[in-house]
Amino acid sequence: MTTYRIEIERILEEGVCPFGYQVGQVFEFPVGPRTETFPSFCGWAYHEMFPVLVALKYGARLPFCRDERAARVTCSDAKNPVVFKVSLVESTVSDGGPKG
Repeated sequence: MTTYRIEIERILEEGVCPFGYQVGQVFEFPVGPRTETFPSFCGWAYHEMFPVLVALKYGARLPFCRDERAARVTCSDAKNPVVFKVSLVESTVSDGGPKG
């Protein structure tokens, strides 16, 4: 069985982020029947990445990106831009094999 999750990784910062996110820090976007937000996540960054999160959640591919399952998103604070990589991660889970 194939399952999916969406990871958000902070990959670059120019300036100072008031939320204190660190380069390499990873967040997981809840993939379920509802579209949820993160507790205490920067609203500006979330606003910018929301279209990519929803597109990936529902199976979209991003042909304009180097990796069709990942996009770079920059928060809208021009003085302190933080760049995130939003990725659809696929996992294969064994169902335990044939049952008989």
